[in-house]
Amino acid sequence: MSRETPVLETAWHMWRATVNDLRRGWLVYGLTILVVTLPVRLLSLSSSLTADGSFSTFSAVLSFILNLALLAVAGRRYHDEPVTVGDAYFDGTKAFVRYLVTSFMLTLALFPLGLGLIFFRIGVSASPALGETLLIAAVALAISLPSLWLLIRFSLAPVIAANTNLRPIASLRLSRQLTLGRFWSVTRRYTVLVLWLLVIGTALTFLLALIGSVYHDTVVLNSLYAFVLSLVGLPLGSIYLTRLYNRLSELNE
Repeated sequence: MSRETPVLETAWHMWRATVNDLRRGWLVYGLTILVVTLPVRLLSLSSSLTADGSFSTFSAVLSFILNLALLAVAGRRYHDEPVTVGDAYFDGTKAFVRYLVTSFMLTLALFPLGLGLIFFRIGVSASPALGETLLIAAVALAISLPSLWLLIRFSLAPVIAANTNLRPIASLRLSRQLTLGRFWSVTRRYTVLVLWLLVIGTALTFLLALIGSVYHDTVVLNSLYAFVLSLVGLPLGSIYLTRLYNRLSELNE
């Protein structure tokens, strides 16, 4: 019998599998998030703390570790391995430096985008005419497009760094290899992820507006919104990206 050629599952199937995994593993995902998010959100209610720059740095470091822990949970669950909150943070902490360096290297892909924005801003300020503005915008867009290509090609590198023992450069190379010849396929799946997260964010905004019509403390409401959004959005993103990475890896075997 001939072996069937494996294909990448559709974006909808990938999203549905992501939601199902979150539904089945809601306890471990929720506890993993609560360990970091709940204390940070409670502390953020203090205006004296939020005004301190060190608190922002502390929160950013914790956010990195939280993302790593969620990727660890998603990776283990994808391979049907048992995982606890302690396991997640242990694995995440070990990968912290690799993940941080890989993420920083990925931000270099934004350099063309930065050049495009600078060109557009300078061009518009020098020539406010509509026709010339449209031309400037088109040129700025052309300058910025390489950023999109680079981000798609290397976007899985942080996930790889978090789930493997590969160094940052090796993670970037593997991401490039996995997405080779699949640029539009991967782009479509990222688009679906972003659209669904926007739908969830919009629904939460609407719910927050309803609550705000009765309860008028904006500080508490904003903290509640950020907390609920992270409780839902963060695990969905981690599961989806982990699944995309593993599916592409299986296609390359």
